[in-house]
Amino acid sequence: MTSEQGTASHNPPAGKRKVGRARKLWTLLCIALMVPVLAAVLYAAFRFLPERAVTYDTMEDHFKYGSTGGDRVTGFPIWIW
Repeated sequence: MTSEQGTASHNPPAGKRKVGRARKLWTLLCIALMVPVLAAVLYAAFRFLPERAVTYDTMEDHFKYGSTGGDRVTGFPIWIW
């Protein structure tokens, strides 16, 4: 084995280094774009999906503003829209 062959096997050609660097940059860009999107989706899911019962201070407020729960299965009636 000559010294040329020994050094050539340790150092990849310049074209392969550029491809590896471009792949790393592309991966970092994709991750940087996916993190805010994932954060927004998780925020929206936690904000809008849970069904928590609302408690009111008085029975009168509960009577005026409380829901009977009829909108859970069938949704809001179309004529409200």
